[in-house]
Amino acid sequence: YREVQRMIREDDPPTPAARLSSIAKSDTALSSRIATARRELPVSLNHTLKSELEWIPLKALRKERNERYETPKDLADDIRNYIDGRPLIAAPISKAYRMRKYVRRNRGLVVAVGAIVAALVIGLGVASWQWRVAEAATVQAQHQEAIAVAVAEFQTKMLSAADPYELLGDKVTVMQAMKAAVKELNQGALKDQPLVEANLRKNIGVTFFNLARYEEAEPLLREALEIDRKALPAGHPNIAASLNNLANLLLDQNKLAEAEPLLREALEMYRKALPARHPDIAKSLNFLAALLRAQNKLAEADPLYREALEINCKAFPAGHRRIATTLNNLANLLLDQNKLAEAEPLLREALEMYRKALPAGHPNIACILGSLGSLLQAQNKLAEADPLYREALEIDRKAFPVGHPYIANDLNHLGKLLQAQNKLVEAEPLLFEALQIHLKVFPAGHPDSATDLSNFGILLKAQKKLFREAAEINRTNALNEQSLKPK
Repeated sequence: YREVQRMIREDDPPTPAARLSSIAKSDTALSSRIATARRELPVSLNHTLKSELEWIPLKALRKERNERYETPKDLADDIRNYIDGRPLIAAPISKAYRMRKYVRRNRGLVVAVGAIVAALVIGLGVASWQWRVAEAATVQAQHQEAIAVAVAEFQTKMLSAADPYELLGDKVTVMQAMKAAVKELNQGALKDQPLVEANLRKNIGVTFFNLARYEEAEPLLREALEIDRKALPAGHPNIAASLNNLANLLLDQNKLAEAEPLLREALEMYRKALPARHPDIAKSLNFLAALLRAQNKLAEADPLYREALEINCKAFPAGHRRIATTLNNLANLLLDQNKLAEAEPLLREALEMYRKALPAGHPNIACILGSLGSLLQAQNKLAEADPLYREALEIDRKAFPVGHPYIANDLNHLGKLLQAQNKLVEAEPLLFEALQIHLKVFPAGHPDSATDLSNFGILLKAQKKLFREAAEINRTNALNEQSLKPK
């Protein structure tokens, strides 16, 4: 009887989830009936119980009075909180809670041992800790202050260089400000702050890259990488970020052999330096998969995209733009493999996410519109693809400067659709503009330029054939008219 009393006073009851698991092992039929009555699978019911649902009864059953609900009303209120999705009064039984229980049951022993340990440790430990904390805080504050001062001084010089009075009346533009910044950097404005310099070079380089100004972007990104390698310990995540920036620039220019080792090094660094399932690992996986896709190594790219999607789905809330981006990437790979039925729901889901998460007219929306249009065109749903291509082109013309390769991609999409509809006159200027953009932006021999040349050649051939057919029709009509005249 005393043992029963002790168990009631001190032993915690099994959690509902643990009890259900025990039943599942000993009586699978009973476990299935329980789950079926609640319209769930046994595994999912166990998962549900491990969350907030079991916190409420466990709090009600706690041994200490002050750990339980104070009144039946508090219990009812917490049930209402659960139903309404509000935070609960109850909390899971944590290790801290179990420790408190142990201390209360063995107070004398704990106090004695604690006093001995405290006498040995507190004096030296507290003093040492306070000194380390103070020193670290001072160093960190000084470092941050130095960075802030360096950036402020640099910005002042940069903006002065773009002053309209210095430019003799020219209109000051962001491009002028960036070029002024690069000039200041090249003259050693931040040579004593290498990490600040690397970060600025990185940001300006990425901006030039996004504007398709590759020749201006490349030296900045190379210098940023070199500075990071010298200033940071080997394997630092900032080095990985610089590797990815440079590799993506090279990838856009079809310099795949040079980009690949950079992307693989970056991914390896991230895997070693960051926790598993970190979003930066997903970003690096996406980049490497894009390179493999460009190399037509589709089977190798597939698991990378899927791992990136899994990471982003766990790291970000539902509907986040990073999830949408990875869905689009995976869907485009499936398009390359002609897996249209599998790709379509991913693209539609990604487009819906982007429309909700991003402002109207955002370039990412245009990207998915183009992908979805390509899928519909592959399904021969030309009328459905047309408005998507036109919307994408309209967005990118507003978002990017004239002559940007993304605009060329949109022009190609719409031009080839019109060609498929035999609207050759309307298609010709679009395909010609796309060809001109790619020839100007990309180095000689780039595959996009070669594809454009092929597309335009096919169009001209079709127009020539159409012209010949029209001439033949006109000649036949003339002969018919001649034969109908009275003799």
